[in-house]
Amino acid sequence: MQKARNMAKLVKLVYVIIVFYTLFLVATEIVSGIPCNDDVDCPQTLCEQLIADFKYMIDFKSECVSRMCACTGSPV
Repeated sequence: MQKARNMAKLVKLVYVIIVFYTLFLVATEIVSGIPCNDDVDCPQTLCEQLIADFKYMIDFKSECVSRMCACTGSPV
């Protein structure tokens, strides 16, 4: 009976480690991007896929937002 309890605790521990590891990977992926100090540091090619996907948006441009490059645009 003691072996079963220890095995259950071990399985729970492994499960918790996997969950936290996954959360860590997701958090690091969200933060990744192109760092910048000014709008000129951002490549203009950053928004090309958005322009192709969302034809109802106009005036896409790369801007430095919170020290990371981002695409901004105005809806039609």
